[in-house]
Amino acid sequence: MTTLIYRDSISGPVARIVVGPQAEEFLIPKKILCASSTYFKAALTGQFMEANTQKIVLDDTDAEVFRTFVAWLYQGHLKSSEISKVFTKMDDFEDHVTAMLLFADMRGVPDLLNDATTLLLDYLEKTGLARSLTIHRVYMLPDDFWRDMLLWLLFTEEIHFGTRIKSDDIHQLPKAFIVKVLQETFGIEQVGARMYTSGVSPLAFCRSFHKHGKGENCSPRALNHYDGPVTVLLPSAIVENPSKKRKTAQR
Repeated sequence: MTTLIYRDSISGPVARIVVGPQAEEFLIPKKILCASSTYFKAALTGQFMEANTQKIVLDDTDAEVFRTFVAWLYQGHLKSSEISKVFTKMDDFEDHVTAMLLFADMRGVPDLLNDATTLLLDYLEKTGLARSLTIHRVYMLPDDFWRDMLLWLLFTEEIHFGTRIKSDDIHQLPKAFIVKVLQETFGIEQVGARMYTSGVSPLAFCRSFHKHGKGENCSPRALNHYDGPVTVLLPSAIVENPSKKRKTAQR
């Protein structure tokens, strides 16, 4: 959303969004909702009842997910430092980010989907392997090139650094993921260095892990980075002490 469009969208009529089982209410400028989301645009400007009442009930949406969405609407990016204040445990932080992926896909918010993807990949790069729940949620997303690239990255990480396939934790993973990892693992030697998406050029990263229409701009990765605790050894640590075993989170 350009600065001009954003400035114009924060004034005017507001929509009332009622969220979660506790019916928490949010009053949000209609323009900014419609500019960011195909779902809200259709509901608030189409032939639905919501267009007359300017009220939408999302009783199946977590209020914290929606609160992060609203913060993103006004800030223009996801601030991991603010999310970490609510979700202090790293597992909860990761679960919240993947919940943002599902919300963005369901509500037609492509820019949020891209920013949440950027934050998730930066988080995983700095903390270890994806949680089983993260992998399950990626499989819940539409089967397209973008999802395939995410799964490819998760496959690669699991093949070279995971131990869940060889342990009782295998039952926590999606069957399709297990089959793919076992197929790809056959005859492959494990490597000693992870594949860091931060080393990929902005253009290649965007083409691989973002969804954009033709001519649409990409939100800078630096705006959606993870700035919390780092729990994996970085490449420099491996060079300094190659005998030290890499730490990866098996969650």
